[in-house]
Amino acid sequence: MIQLVMASTLFSAMTAAAAIDEGLLGPRDVTRILVVSNNAAVPEVVQPLHRIPGARKVLERFDRVVDLNEALVQAHPSSWRPRHDDLAMHEQHFRSLWGLGTQTVQLVTESLHVPPASSLARIFSDSELVVLSEGLMSFGPTRFTQPPQVAQRITSLVYLDLVAGLSPLLFEELDIPHRPVSLDAFRVVIDEMAQVCAPAIDAAVPPSGVPTAMVFGQYLSALGLWTPQEEEDAHIGMLRTAFDAGARRLVFKPHPAASPALLTTYRDAAESWGAQFVTWEDATPAEVLLARVPCVVIVAGFSTALVTARALFGTPIESYATEELLATLTPFQNSNRVPVTIIDALTRRTEDYGTVPRLQALVVAVSYAMQARHLEHRRDEAVATLAHMSRADRERYFYRKRLTALDLPGGAASGRIARMLRPWGRWLPLSWRRRFAA
Repeated sequence: MIQLVMASTLFSAMTAAAAIDEGLLGPRDVTRILVVSNNAAVPEVVQPLHRIPGARKVLERFDRVVDLNEALVQAHPSSWRPRHDDLAMHEQHFRSLWGLGTQTVQLVTESLHVPPASSLARIFSDSELVVLSEGLMSFGPTRFTQPPQVAQRITSLVYLDLVAGLSPLLFEELDIPHRPVSLDAFRVVIDEMAQVCAPAIDAAVPPSGVPTAMVFGQYLSALGLWTPQEEEDAHIGMLRTAFDAGARRLVFKPHPAASPALLTTYRDAAESWGAQFVTWEDATPAEVLLARVPCVVIVAGFSTALVTARALFGTPIESYATEELLATLTPFQNSNRVPVTIIDALTRRTEDYGTVPRLQALVVAVSYAMQARHLEHRRDEAVATLAHMSRADRERYFYRKRLTALDLPGGAASGRIARMLRPWGRWLPLSWRRRFAA
């Protein structure tokens, strides 16, 4: 058997490497090929993951690396949807190009619901499928129903145990095993990479006794979640939050696609407060940087780096504008909702969602409201959580219209017909529930 491990980010490849070390992807002597996919809007200007400094230590877990972008020539991985009639031709092409011969293929991949992963799953139609964690998104519900010919081949979900004890809900409806990758194994991968990257990191962020904070920029204006001005204001707000927490050296890691022109604005703001401003624009993952630079606080919007920093290094974390993001994410089923919810809950001071049972209950309720058809078996839990939740928390994490449509506690008062149908509401089609919701 040949195992194709597809990754679009170095973080995913690092997770796969840790999973391999723990035996979660099968025996070590299996032939493994890392399929690198650069899904950036303009791949030519973004460094592919296998070229990023420190990636060499990750690549050592694989027999070889192949570049999907090169194989597709002019097609973009994120929009690549081969026609059904061409699938057999594509399989022959990849088997020849990647030297697979006639061997059985197992596909390990993230983002199975969208290209290029969904396309490869269709092409290798007899392959066993293992889903690789997408960071915090794996703790949320399945977004799209998989066709039977794909769903029946999914054998497990391998995910990074970012919040110890918190169970993912992705593909839970398929009743497949969820296999956690331990943080200890992930830390081994990070430390190996940190040793390789140490000279570059120490040159950019010299060891110092100055209290240091890391601030991670996010490119949310591209997703329509913020206007460019709101994004600029938010980043300045994040820097100020770090300064107010006692940091006097602010290390800012901008999103790779963000405008470099704004860095001068951020520098001017930091220096006006009397803080040192350092930019880290290298594509090395944040976790590798944190392994070399002790910090008094980490600040971001809802970056996964907040959770890894907290879990791996015990660093205090602060989120920024998560409540506003929860109120503006549209539709309610937006795939970012669960990551934002988890970060918001873990960084709140007024309500303790830091315990796993409470956080799990919140995630289940939010996920059910997002994708009720995939989590019908969790309805009673969602109802119980919402029934005991304060009105302020219901308004923070849920849209009233959504609660009404699903006949959940906290929804708007329904009309006479809806009240008559309420006892049978959970068995009615969702379209009917929406029709009778006020």
